[in-house]
Amino acid sequence: MRFHGDYPAWTYARESALRDRCVAVYEAQYGAKPQIVAIHAGLECGILSGKIDGLDCISFGPNLLHVHTPNERADIASVARVWEYLKAILSYKE
Repeated sequence: MRFHGDYPAWTYARESALRDRCVAVYEAQYGAKPQIVAIHAGLECGILSGKIDGLDCISFGPNLLHVHTPNERADIASVARVWEYLKAILSYKE
């Protein structure tokens, strides 16, 4: 058996204009501060930031259940919330 992973580490940026924008949008949309956490997982952000120097990136998404199993599923209500949040981020004007 061989284990292999192609998702490199992704370094936390102390200063991030994108994260600041996303926090502002989240607070305006939901009236609360978002949770900002580091996780141990392979994410596309690690690949992209490894190839594009200085890339400002974040990761967010819906609530997922039983990930990487035959019972994997997404909470549909959270998918709708993430979609509305993404649209608000993209249309945000400072």
